[in-house]
Amino acid sequence: MAGLETPTEGTVSLDPPAVSHAGGIAFVFQQPSLLAWRTALENVVLPLDLIGRGSPGNRRKVASDLLKIVGLEDAAERFPSELSGGMKMRVSIARALVTDPHVLLLDEPFAALDDMLRNQLGQLLLELWERRRFTVVMVTHNIAESVLLSQRIAVMRDGGLASVLENPLPQPRNDDLRATVGFGEFYGHVSHALRGE
Repeated sequence: MAGLETPTEGTVSLDPPAVSHAGGIAFVFQQPSLLAWRTALENVVLPLDLIGRGSPGNRRKVASDLLKIVGLEDAAERFPSELSGGMKMRVSIARALVTDPHVLLLDEPFAALDDMLRNQLGQLLLELWERRRFTVVMVTHNIAESVLLSQRIAVMRDGGLASVLENPLPQPRNDDLRATVGFGEFYGHVSHALRGE
């Protein structure tokens, strides 16, 4: 999907077209992968430096604004070694969004975090999506997370696509939705699909 490898079969179509080397596609991985010698702000600025977008002052302003959105404006000058795991992941999310991508690819970004922090970052992701309405493709093994965050769930089983489920839950969403009957029912549908039932 990111265009980093040639597909063995099939095609990936993006509308509008987006390419990763121009900042149209962004990534957040399981590990934040921050550069240890750069501050939080400098890590967020990095993609803009790499694609040469904007003046240095403008790049820093855009990055500062994103750190504020993810609640880290006070940590801008801290190095990764001075940040908690959740803070590092928020820096990673800000770095991914700094180019204002059309597509955000998430590879189990909250897997290494405790449940409370995982829920907080899931809520942050929902809020960011409400603001920008970019396409998000997220890989997760957590059924509850997929139910809360998705509009559509592609269930993978035995190395292939088993089914695609449309999420009927209302938008906008927050963590309170987990206590509803509708959440429990859709959780059950996804669980059955994973087991091939």
